[in-house]
Amino acid sequence: MTDIRTVQVWGVLTKAVTVVLGIAQTAIILRLLGPEAYGIVGIVISLGALVGVSQHVGAVDAAIREIAVADTPQRRAAVFWVSLWFRLIITVPISVALAFAATWIGTRLYPFPEIPHLVRLMSLILILHGVQGILGGAYTGQRAFGALYALQLVTAVVNVPLFAGLVWGRGVNGFFEAVILAALIFSALLVLFLRRALGGTLAHPRLSEIRRVLVDILHTGAWTYVARILSVVWQRVPILLLGRWVSPEIVGLFTAA
Repeated sequence: MTDIRTVQVWGVLTKAVTVVLGIAQTAIILRLLGPEAYGIVGIVISLGALVGVSQHVGAVDAAIREIAVADTPQRRAAVFWVSLWFRLIITVPISVALAFAATWIGTRLYPFPEIPHLVRLMSLILILHGVQGILGGAYTGQRAFGALYALQLVTAVVNVPLFAGLVWGRGVNGFFEAVILAALIFSALLVLFLRRALGGTLAHPRLSEIRRVLVDILHTGAWTYVARILSVVWQRVPILLLGRWVSPEIVGLFTAA
């Protein structure tokens, strides 16, 4: 019971610190960009989230559950690899399609000159976040909470000067470049400790085992996939609709709020 309480306390403290840092980061970005440019950011991120939710497929939540109940290092490694490849098989085509549609989006849906380039950056971010999600899920499932909380805090602290510096120097482009760098940094830190977190092995499973694990992942992740779609639609569709009807400045203020 003490261990559970300790994990809960550290989890709450970590969340509180990361939220405070996130609010400070948003305030700095909004101040540097201004509401109009921040509205463009909100439109692109919302568009990426709405397209990217289809690549969620419940794989992260399924990886957490299956790794948590796995009784051997080989099973944990199998769940990790199958979840990763399954996520990438879905994510990469969707992201590539979004990149190809960037010009059309920037001329027909949201006619702002910077939109096509930003959408292409967003397509890369979707791939990086897909990998990062599976890596984080492996840690959560293995209950390596101490390392995960530490990595979250380190990343949140680093993100503030990272975003501030790139946004100050590169504007809107700098914001998305900072998102890419932040994802790379967090993923690299997760990889450094992944082998130990999964029990010392990362052997790739055989084809027969891949099939069994994939069935378990699809069964576990189906309902969380539906819930994630509904959540993203609820949060992001209003911003995309506003982007069609009002000025980016109003969208920026709504996004920040």
